[in-house]
Amino acid sequence: MSQIMPSAPEKRALPDRPIGWELLLFALVLALIVVVGVFVLAAIGDVAFGPEAGRVLSRGLPEPGDTAASWIYLGAFALFYIGVILATWIAMFPHRGRRALALALVPAKWQWFVFGTIGVLALSQLCDMLLLPFLRDVMAIGGDELVVTALIRVLTATTALAFVAVVVLAVLAPVAEELVFRGLLYGWLRGFLPFVLTAILTATLFGLAHGELAHAIAAGILGLALAAIREYSGSLWPAIVAHVVNNFVAVGTAAMFGV
Repeated sequence: MSQIMPSAPEKRALPDRPIGWELLLFALVLALIVVVGVFVLAAIGDVAFGPEAGRVLSRGLPEPGDTAASWIYLGAFALFYIGVILATWIAMFPHRGRRALALALVPAKWQWFVFGTIGVLALSQLCDMLLLPFLRDVMAIGGDELVVTALIRVLTATTALAFVAVVVLAVLAPVAEELVFRGLLYGWLRGFLPFVLTAILTATLFGLAHGELAHAIAAGILGLALAAIREYSGSLWPAIVAHVVNNFVAVGTAAMFGV
C-alpha cells in the first residue's frame, strides 16, 4: 500500500513590491492635482456662493447653520481624497498592467471581510469607550465636543449635506487612506522591513494624518489592526471594506449623537 504524503501548505502569493520611486511620483502628482483643484474649487465657490467663499476656510470650522461653508469644506475634502486616489494609481505606472497586484488589490477569502470588519468595529468602539473620554478635555471645543465630531455634525446638518458627507467621509476617505497607507506605503516599506516595523510605521503615520490627538491615537491603534488584516489576508480589499464600514458607523454616530 502506497503511503499518502501530506500535501505542502499553500503558499500565499505576495504582491509586487513598489520599485523605489513611486512615493516621490505620488507626492508630485498629488501636489499638482491639489494645486489645480484649488483653483477649480475656488472658481466654483465664487460662482456658487460669491466672494464670501474665498474666506470660509480661513475662519476655521464652519459655524452651525452655515451651509455654504459646509459645502465648501465637503468640496475641499472630496477634491483631496479623489486627488489621493488618482495620485496613487498614477504613481504605480511603472508596474503598468500589475498596478492592482502592486497595491495588493487581489481577491481574499470571505472570512477576512466578515471577521476583519467585526474586529475593526469592536476595536473602534473600545477606543471610543476607553480612550476618547480621557483625552476629550485636552482637545475639546465648545465644552465637551471634539473637533472632528463638531465638524461632522456641521457637515451633516441637512439631508443633502449628510448624503454627500457619507460619500466623502465614509467612502472616498477610507479608500484613499487605505491605498496610501496599506497599499503604496505599506508595500514599499514591507520590501525592506519585517511586518511588525512596517505595521508600526504605517499606523503611526496614519494616526498623525488625523491631526487631532484623541483621534490620532485611536486611528493609530486601528492602523495596526488594518495592517494585520492587510498582511495576513494578502489583500488590501478586506482592510478597505472594514475601514469603509467603520467610517460609516463613525459618521452616522457623530451626526446623530455627537460622540
